[in-house]
Amino acid sequence: MIKILKNRYFPYLFAIPLFICVYHYNGIVMDGILYVSQYIHSVDPTRFLRDPIFEFGNQGSLGLFAPFFGVFVRMFGVDKGAFLYTLSMQLAWILLAICMIKTLLQMTRNKLWILPVVICFVGVFSNGMPFSYARFFSFVQSYVCSRSLSIAAGMCALIFLLKKKKLISLLLVLLGTMIHPITTGWCLPVWFFVFFPRTRLPILVLSFAFPLTFLMHKGWLDVYPEDWLSRPLIGAPNYQTFGKYFALLCFYFVFVRRLSNNLYIKEISNSFCILLIIALYWDICGGYGGHIFLYVVQPWRAMWMPSLFAVPLGLCFFKDSLRRMLKRKEFTTHDLALFMMLLSFLTVQNLYVIFLIAAYLFICPLRKVTVKITSLIFAFLLVAELLVQEYHALCMQGLDFWLGYDFKVVYRIRCSLQLYLVAGSVALILYFFFKKKYLLAIPLLLYLFFPYFQLLPFLSLYLWGVKKRGYVYFGGATIVLLVVLLDGCIGEEDRFRSVLNGFPPNFGWVFLLVFVSFLTIWMSKKFRYVPMFMWLAACMAVGCVRYDARTEMQRNVESELDAYLESSIFPQIPERGKAFFFVSGNYEQEPRLRFLTGSYFTGTNQVGNVFNINHYKTVLKREQLLYWRREDTAKKHNSIIYDEILNKLADTDTLIDRFAFLCSEKELTHLVTDKENLPFAVSDSAIISRQQKVFLYECP
Repeated sequence: MIKILKNRYFPYLFAIPLFICVYHYNGIVMDGILYVSQYIHSVDPTRFLRDPIFEFGNQGSLGLFAPFFGVFVRMFGVDKGAFLYTLSMQLAWILLAICMIKTLLQMTRNKLWILPVVICFVGVFSNGMPFSYARFFSFVQSYVCSRSLSIAAGMCALIFLLKKKKLISLLLVLLGTMIHPITTGWCLPVWFFVFFPRTRLPILVLSFAFPLTFLMHKGWLDVYPEDWLSRPLIGAPNYQTFGKYFALLCFYFVFVRRLSNNLYIKEISNSFCILLIIALYWDICGGYGGHIFLYVVQPWRAMWMPSLFAVPLGLCFFKDSLRRMLKRKEFTTHDLALFMMLLSFLTVQNLYVIFLIAAYLFICPLRKVTVKITSLIFAFLLVAELLVQEYHALCMQGLDFWLGYDFKVVYRIRCSLQLYLVAGSVALILYFFFKKKYLLAIPLLLYLFFPYFQLLPFLSLYLWGVKKRGYVYFGGATIVLLVVLLDGCIGEEDRFRSVLNGFPPNFGWVFLLVFVSFLTIWMSKKFRYVPMFMWLAACMAVGCVRYDARTEMQRNVESELDAYLESSIFPQIPERGKAFFFVSGNYEQEPRLRFLTGSYFTGTNQVGNVFNINHYKTVLKREQLLYWRREDTAKKHNSIIYDEILNKLADTDTLIDRFAFLCSEKELTHLVTDKENLPFAVSDSAIISRQQKVFLYECP
């Protein structure tokens, strides 16, 4: 087995098949529509005249992504180019992650453990796992997006930063920043903090003073006007975002500073702490304070760097802790604190109370974990889960969420507490079996199979904690057992039916991949490399089959996009932003994607509305004119759901009325639709996919 662990190629052989199994390609969706359109706009801006998203600017127009993506489009077309770009960026991500892990573990003298860390790293950062994203920002993108290329440049920069290469790392940071400023741009302060520590205090002071620039009332250095999306508080940091901030701060400030023996790693850890404090402060000022610039830069994106470093460091600390436990044959409070901290990497909601308990145990003098300490912590988690569960049940029955948390947050808190209880139960079961106290393990085993009997662990704690034997002991055990059974029967409807409810949705699949990978490595002692290579071949086959996650309809639509690459439908339209597309079928609301053209209104018109108030007001005006036939000042804050507009315009008479009205207001010049016999002049027609006929109507 040592030979396998020392082999420098096995991390790549394992990582790529496993990574393909846990990630996929979603097609040209979400921001991918914008970035494809942005490339077409860079080649032919006339296609997007008067289109709001290009007239006023968008997130794609701030970077230099279009030329990079254009190479794939020119060589392979839109459909295959988008597919190959996404695949190449995902492979680049995992390959760079392996290089980063190798460099990091060599610095911490854990070179032998690169392969196990890489396998676990893939599992923790699998698609949908809680630690693989911050807010709606996934660290690995499954569609065309400039962030993927920017993160690749940023990861290269971090690798060279670990190697203390100042100039190369700076150039890579600047390259990533030019591609997507608000992703890799957050690497720049880290670079200064690491290589020029004297800049830490000035940058920290300036960062805390920067929100005061709203007093200047100039452009982005201002607060959002009251009539602009209600000062977009929808972007304010929520419970989950705060939880991840505090998890990372606790890990780096408390654990890394004391567990790492490498001074350079400690310097990087200190830099991450300062970065997270600045990002958290800016997030609050931008979200709750309404500062335009601080809202636009989305400070929570800064968490991607500390997150990537935290997992390999945490796994190394975990390995060292296990080694000390086996050597001393005792479990200390510091070990318990570390395990509680690392388990937060898997919870669907980071819990403040867990971080406080873990930090307290770790800061306090080292002590052996006693029955009393274990019972207190386990009992506290049990009571906390019971309280959250009852609160959740009452809210489901109509009680107001008076704690300020919505249904999703309360449910995630409940799931996270369940995960800690399951992990604690498994640990105690192993301990009881090791000590040959099989009777104490039985209630915990039953709890894993019947979690709606939530008080079952109390029975184990009672049998374990009470030392005296006699009538009182057995009488107390009988009473506890009766309470457990009564509680489980009464509250069964509101309880989790399976312990898996506490885990992330795709945890089972990820756990299977990681467990079998370690199993095949262990089996190599007896069967050489045969089971290992068979497993990797099976993973690669499954990954290739599952990788393209698009529907058949989506594949067909995207395969037809190349027809509009050189010229869009009806090129005689002078200003595409004054043409309204209403063509039924696939991608009905996305003419930018369906015909690779600008339009008067689409389902993604609100993308980038935080960048320019004129963009937001223009889109809002068009929504209201299409829906109400007038600008409704009473509802000036509210955006209308695009599907509601489509449903209203599906009525032919309403469509005729709106087109005639908007023509009279000089808002439209053309209507593109598959509806026939409208009372307007038809200047052209075309046949699109599946013999669908589309007409070009002119204003009367």
